Amino acid sequence: MNYPMLHGSDDIRDTFLWLGGTATEDWDWRKELIPYLDKSIVYYDPCIRPGDNLEWDETARKNEQKAKTYSRCQVYVIASGMKGCFSIEEITEAVITSKKGSVAVAILDRDNKFTPEMKRSLDACMERWVELGAVQCSTLFSLARFANDYKISQTVDLFTTSRYSPL
Repeated sequence: MNYPMLHGSDDIRDTFLWLGGTATEDWDWRKELIPYLDKSIVYYDPCIRPGDNLEWDETARKNEQKAKTYSRCQVYVIASGMKGCFSIEEITEAVITSKKGSVAVAILDRDNKFTPEMKRSLDACMERWVELGAVQCSTLFSLARFANDYKISQTVDLFTTSRYSPL
């Protein structure tokens, strides 16, 4: 099946990295992050942009769920200028259901649009996510570094873990 939001493979089961979080009208943080990712990382970008010729429909929702399920690592950005808050729930769910240390979150107030009250609330969310096992990042570069390092650690695990008992 063709997954137009999957990059680096045609098989959604190969999804390594989920690019989650908020979308804003004036900042496409995913486009800034992607060039910093290791070229071997298969990632799923759920953002539909003008000109993509894609519809957010039931198929897209199901594919998104599959990608999240198969991903081994997830990064989320909560960006100033966000219109909705569902990403807050997505992060909480990911941190609770994923392997500890496999989810990274950055709250980026790029244009100083978060009110003091919103900042306090988001800081409280971050504190809770970290307690539950998320990794806190402060920049897009640190998110990319997290994903790249996580990929390396998973690759090393594949080569150092054997199914066979020593002789």
